[in-house]
Amino acid sequence: EKIANEGFSDDAIAATMNTIEFQMREFNTGSFPKGLSFMLGSMSKWIYDESPTDALKFEEPLAELKSKIATSGSQVFQDMIRELLLTNTHRTIIEMKPSKTMEEEQTKDEEDRLKSIKSNMSDEQLDQIIQKTSELKTIQATDDSPEARATIPSLQLSDLKREVTEYPIDVTADENNSGVTVIRHELGSTSGIAYVSLLVDLSMIPLEDVAILQLMTRMLTQTGTSQYDPVALAQRIGTYTGGVGASILTAPVNRDGVDDGIITDCNTMVTKLIIQGKATSDRIDELFALFQAILTDANLDSQSRVIEMLKESKAGMESSIQGSGHSYALQRMRARYTAAGYIDEKMGGISKMETVKNLLDLAENDWPTLLGKLQRIRSTILEHPAARNGMILDMTGDNKVLSTIQPSVEKLLQDLPGEKNDEKLQDFYSEDHPWVTQAHMEMEANAPLMDEGFIVPTQVSYVGKGGRIFDKGDTITGSASVVERFLRTGYLWDHVRVIGGAYGGMCMLAQGS
Repeated sequence: EKIANEGFSDDAIAATMNTIEFQMREFNTGSFPKGLSFMLGSMSKWIYDESPTDALKFEEPLAELKSKIATSGSQVFQDMIRELLLTNTHRTIIEMKPSKTMEEEQTKDEEDRLKSIKSNMSDEQLDQIIQKTSELKTIQATDDSPEARATIPSLQLSDLKREVTEYPIDVTADENNSGVTVIRHELGSTSGIAYVSLLVDLSMIPLEDVAILQLMTRMLTQTGTSQYDPVALAQRIGTYTGGVGASILTAPVNRDGVDDGIITDCNTMVTKLIIQGKATSDRIDELFALFQAILTDANLDSQSRVIEMLKESKAGMESSIQGSGHSYALQRMRARYTAAGYIDEKMGGISKMETVKNLLDLAENDWPTLLGKLQRIRSTILEHPAARNGMILDMTGDNKVLSTIQPSVEKLLQDLPGEKNDEKLQDFYSEDHPWVTQAHMEMEANAPLMDEGFIVPTQVSYVGKGGRIFDKGDTITGSASVVERFLRTGYLWDHVRVIGGAYGGMCMLAQGS
């Protein structure tokens, strides 16, 4: 009712409209096939006997909405809220109440119901059920005939391109004596959009501070800056760009001179803070200004918001473990064999749960200490003598876009934090990463080669088993991936899920472990 009466601010409307229009014009489906996206998109009209193409045409309804907003502002949304939500009597209200005995009650009801059904069945009916069950198991265990499999459309090897698609890449180290490496990917057309990522090295941060580093990364875009509060920052991102985000990259890399197919010790890796965003070329200055603001001026002194974020993380992980226990089991297994796997588990596995609880306690009861750690991490990665040597500016766009934004790129390179000097970071492709050295010291105590189990409140049990099948120096070929897929979609599916009745069965070949 408050929104229906007061409406939305002009800035909020502008930011939202720009975000929606950007998404429509870009139509970025990621790894999902665009053709399938078009097909599914057409269904929203087609299933109601309207033209399937109308669901894909957005120019006219978008222009109509813009016209209404120009005329009446927020009123168009206020009227919609009143009509579709507040005064709409076609609604269902569902009230859910927690119960500690629900599972036991459901189990007893099922047992009683089955017992009642069985007691009313004759011996002949029971024998029929036994016979049908036996027939079902026989069918499940029998391979489909070649004739049956031939009825399913499938690709042949001859349908696949043997040529590997290579995307253009141009690397300029220390561009314009800035100390920053610039990478450009020039594509045929990007519809006037520049895709930009700024990578900052994290190797100088101790491994013990990784969890705080993850918290700080999230804060970069969610706590505002000295100039913008969190809402104003989000609106500015929405108004002038197609989105801005921050994340952490930890990636094992092969040592120099070692082919990709060779199994290594996984001790060489790169670790980067990534700030990425996209904008049309005429708004690239706004995008770069936002990069600078969240990297150097994000408000780290935001205790209440940090407590909210940590509580959200804790609740999210508790829920995720119940629904994705197999993923956590995989991380625990990988943590036993390599430092890279151990670090990944520390950053996103069960180990992180305890870390989040400790950070929450620190945020609530000793905020100055946590704030000091956050500030120290930021100053370390930005003020380290070799900070610029570890920075990478990665850009993708068509020729016109890359040419148009070049003056802005040159300005950004000069304005980035850090000193322009000859200081160099270690060669991460030939030397062990500092985190790896620290991880090996922790692994013996925290990640021994032993079986373990975790109790979680769920009716589904997740079981994982893993081990090394290749040793360091062995060569792994593409056929290993074929075997992995066959096991996953063939044997495991048939024997664990179909015949065994399990919730699911899967496997993976983790070359990095």
